[in-house]
Amino acid sequence: MPSGKQYIPVENAKFYPWQGNLVNIVVINAPAWGIPAPNVAALVARRAAYEPLYVKASIKETRTPTDVLAHRQMRQVYEFRPSRSWNSCRSAAATLNPVAG
Repeated sequence: MPSGKQYIPVENAKFYPWQGNLVNIVVINAPAWGIPAPNVAALVARRAAYEPLYVKASIKETRTPTDVLAHRQMRQVYEFRPSRSWNSCRSAAATLNPVAG
């Protein structure tokens, strides 16, 4: 990943595990990074809402256009968008793991 650029996988099959891993990292490190518990709870709730929609929309044989639309809409809500909190998380991660920064 190029330094200074934000990275969010475009393909759903790559986004799903990447974002899930990011949520796990945020949950584990939230206290150390100063992320308020309500913000972490909101992120976890978005994950819980997104995952079944992703699974349903990824089964091409049984999905409907409504399933795909619901998945796309929830992905926009769930995506961890670059913001001041993202930069705080990234700075904290770089401090804890200089190779990843």
